[in-house]
Amino acid sequence: MDNRNVVFLDGDILREVFGSSFGYSNEERRNLAFIYARLCKMLAEQGLTVVCCTIAMFYAVREWNSINIKNYTEIYLKVPFSVLKARNKKGLYSECEKEPDFEYPKNPHLTISGDGVFSPSEIALQIASFNRETLNEQIYWNNYYRNNLANESPSQFALDILPKLEKGKYLADLGCGNGRDSLFFAKNGLNVTAIDRSERAIYMLRIKNTQLEFMCGSFIDNEELYSRNFDYFYSRFTIHSIYAKEQHKLLRNIFNSLKPNGLFFIEARSVKDIIFGKGILVERNCYIYNGHFRRFIVLNELLKDLEDTGFEIESSQEQSGFAKFDDENPIVIRIIARKIKC
Repeated sequence: MDNRNVVFLDGDILREVFGSSFGYSNEERRNLAFIYARLCKMLAEQGLTVVCCTIAMFYAVREWNSINIKNYTEIYLKVPFSVLKARNKKGLYSECEKEPDFEYPKNPHLTISGDGVFSPSEIALQIASFNRETLNEQIYWNNYYRNNLANESPSQFALDILPKLEKGKYLADLGCGNGRDSLFFAKNGLNVTAIDRSERAIYMLRIKNTQLEFMCGSFIDNEELYSRNFDYFYSRFTIHSIYAKEQHKLLRNIFNSLKPNGLFFIEARSVKDIIFGKGILVERNCYIYNGHFRRFIVLNELLKDLEDTGFEIESSQEQSGFAKFDDENPIVIRIIARKIKC
């Protein structure tokens, strides 16, 4: 991209440009946000790449953008309110005792954690690496489940671990997809809570299965999920869908949410996978291939992360034959880890 064709618009600077014409009431904020949107549209139509940094609090404005601005791409820097209040560089949150009723983005093209896990330079790299058509995981998986491409029979991993699960216990399925393993566990007497970020997958599951609980959101740090305690966490082909730094946060959340002696079941792609190295390199061991992101796992590194978090490794394997699908027989990692510390 030619940097000479890029214009950067900052909300605070734009307020200075417009002078004291607008205050900070909801109505004034909304009116000003629409002015920003129309300005972006005008500049984009002149061939410029427009980057607009704004709080963007309103559904209506973002919807207008998606309809009226060609190639509109929405990037959501997600920061927990507790972190916002602690930073409070502009004094916006000093008098807020609870989180304001913001209209948070529902369907951003890219969501990035802004809670300090990633440095500003790492966030910039994620944004710079983003390609609207190939890196939009949410659209990829929504289309995948909309077109019913997923197998509906329980996975071999689910079948293999079932003897280790006790009826009546509580299990969280992380990245449940079309729910094939969640439904299998529930039919075998487990109390299942399943989460996936694909709105399409969760919508279809909620319509068909009103007795089970399905959450739509990130399995890394969902507050509602991790406010509960579970006997088991189940992660099949989801650990490799997140960055290494996100994995550290995920493991801490799982450990804290697991009951004493609870088990964590993992199946993920290995660096020994035949497709490792194919596609666009995003960062170490992370590639975009066939339209979506994969981070290939180094077994010893994942084992160390688990042990450093407080888990005891009950078993670990790395081989083919675990996850056959059509003509594919990838080398995958399987781990069972137990929480031994409180």
